Amino acid sequence: MTENPFSLMDICLTFILNNGLQLKTS
Repeated sequence: MTENPFSLMDICLTFILNNGLQLKTS
């Protein structure tokens, strides 16, 4: 894996934020 360790964290944070927004709107 040559990707930065922050790349995976960014994806996780974005995924959590998106889920949080969906839960609030629903």
